[in-house]
Amino acid sequence: MQALDLAHIDKLSEMTEPTQPDRPTQPGLYWGWLSGLIFAGGLALGLYQGTQDSTPSLRHPAIITTAYTTFALWVGAIALMIQAKRAEWAVDATRFRVARFTWILAMIAYLVHVAVAFHFAHRWKHANAYDHVEMTSGFGPGIFVSYAINDINVRASYITPDQEVNNLPVNTEAQTSIS
Repeated sequence: MQALDLAHIDKLSEMTEPTQPDRPTQPGLYWGWLSGLIFAGGLALGLYQGTQDSTPSLRHPAIITTAYTTFALWVGAIALMIQAKRAEWAVDATRFRVARFTWILAMIAYLVHVAVAFHFAHRWKHANAYDHVEMTSGFGPGIFVSYAINDINVRASYITPDQEVNNLPVNTEAQTSIS
């Protein structure tokens, strides 16, 4: 067997770890930028599609693009909210602020989607929208469910972190067993 080369081991101990580039202290801000880009890109594309083709259609590309943009933003906001810990909600941490920002962008995108749909599909007639919902779902008053969901979204965007944390369920058994 070969003898252990101690000089080689000393050289290894003198080696330093490779340096890592400085990373931002709030990586959640990347998600905020991504949300903003999805919002701006989706709405810009939808508006561009609306200027290129003004033919009334239930499947107009601008309607579909704004619907997908809204959906992507809502999924992103919900994913951020699920990942946020209770303490992050209480102190208005970055993840909570980015989730709220994304949720508000989704709400605005939804309002743009409704306006685009009323313009290109329903020609600004609520009766046409009601009939379309009746034809596709079998329940015309379902359009009012969409309005109610939008109302809930608007109200949810005004909830402060303290109000949200105070409404979260608390497991008192777990707290007493820890204490």
